[in-house]
Amino acid sequence: MQSKKTLTLTAAAVAAPLLVGCAQSAQPSQTAEAGETTAQTRQTASTAASAQSSQAPATGSSAVSTADPAATTTGEASTQAAAGAGTTLPEVTDPLAGTDAETSRIPVEHPKYGDLEIVTYLHVTSGGAAPSEGVPSYAVYQNGHAVGYVASPEGTKAVNFSDRKALAGQTWEVGKEHPVDRYGNVYISYDTGVTVLTPTEMGFDSQGTMPPAKDAKFPFSHAGLKLDAAGLPTVVQKVVDKDGTETGRTVNWTWENTTFVQEK
Repeated sequence: MQSKKTLTLTAAAVAAPLLVGCAQSAQPSQTAEAGETTAQTRQTASTAASAQSSQAPATGSSAVSTADPAATTTGEASTQAAAGAGTTLPEVTDPLAGTDAETSRIPVEHPKYGDLEIVTYLHVTSGGAAPSEGVPSYAVYQNGHAVGYVASPEGTKAVNFSDRKALAGQTWEVGKEHPVDRYGNVYISYDTGVTVLTPTEMGFDSQGTMPPAKDAKFPFSHAGLKLDAAGLPTVVQKVVDKDGTETGRTVNWTWENTTFVQEK
């Protein structure tokens, strides 16, 4: 009989989402508090949120990480909607838009926000060495406008970040044009692992699976993907020992309800 272990990568609905601007360098995130239960307080909070969201985030030329409340160790930032924003997410700055750092474009239908596009980047930092190392990031676009931007921390040495197989030794069997499963999860490969973007009430969230600056300790850091023609996903993770050496064993993770479950 199989036992199962649950990985908390959920597509959870959030009743009172915050507005997080994905800014450059060390700028703090812009936040807008959700309204309380009374009509008067909701109106006050809505006014404050509108005032804050009108402040444009700083621009820049390099991929700089922004802290994610859900995964601060990887420097991620959630794509989040302002209270009362309806089906349109607030715009943010995509610092790599229009540059040669772009590695793929992945169209996906969001359950709340409709047709979105995930644009992946690899900001090369290896000075021309092959294979090129760089800082990975992705942007979420809605109606041609950036509504989310997430970057790994400076010092990350991913050699690829896209919707294709990263290295020859990685499992990447996708029986459709784009790596989007039937549940709306988006899969991106990098040199040793898989980043999973899950749809939430706030947009998409990579929830701790972005490549880190150091060897990752979370699941999917040594992994690949099998996605059949029906859109059913299986993340195939290679088991490593305490020194990070692969043991030759693998475990499978499958999506169950709103999370990934490890099969043993």
